[in-house]
Amino acid sequence: MRISVIVAFLLVLAPRDVVSGSWSLGVSGSPGISIPRTESDLPSPRQRFAYSVGIAGTHDWNSSLFTKAGLQYSRRDFIIAKGIPDTRNAIDPSTGRIDPSRIVYGEAFEVFESLSIPLSVNYRVLRGGAIDLLAFGGIEFGVLFRRKAILEPTVTGTSEHVESASGFIWSVLFGGGVSYAASDHIAVLLLPQYSFSRFPEQSSGSLSFQSFSLECAILYRF
Repeated sequence: MRISVIVAFLLVLAPRDVVSGSWSLGVSGSPGISIPRTESDLPSPRQRFAYSVGIAGTHDWNSSLFTKAGLQYSRRDFIIAKGIPDTRNAIDPSTGRIDPSRIVYGEAFEVFESLSIPLSVNYRVLRGGAIDLLAFGGIEFGVLFRRKAILEPTVTGTSEHVESASGFIWSVLFGGGVSYAASDHIAVLLLPQYSFSRFPEQSSGSLSFQSFSLECAILYRF
């Protein structure tokens, strides 16, 4: 309720040309790869697939400049160790001896899930008839809410341990891309980007991620 009152108050005070400018709202998704950075005493981590999904909105300030904000769910994970042997089903019942072919080798990885609000300033470097070339930079703030420890595969299937987590996340991001006006009201953004994210301190040390992703957003212009 308090946030709604503040937003309404700001809209009343804002100049008419700002409030009545070009607004867009839609959905976005960002597949990518996250490269973890941890304390030196942790096992050597390896990157894995990462993604973000959520809603996004833009506001055009003029023909060259617009801002983009959103609310998104993000998942980042990394491999802690590969080739972990699971020997629980390694004994051949006919001989009572260990059969190396029955040993399953899995990998252990950790998953971090968060909710965040990215905010970026976008500049139209080149304008075309329907396609614009963009450059942007921004920041992102969020909260970590879940952590998972997963071992897969094992003899009995995937082993998963889930625990709640909390803490503040901040990121800086920049990149470029294209904006395509599919119609008078529909726009598509394709935005390759790099981001650096600092996560809450873990029990075993600090944790941060460098991520390379491709955001795809479909927006409806009002």
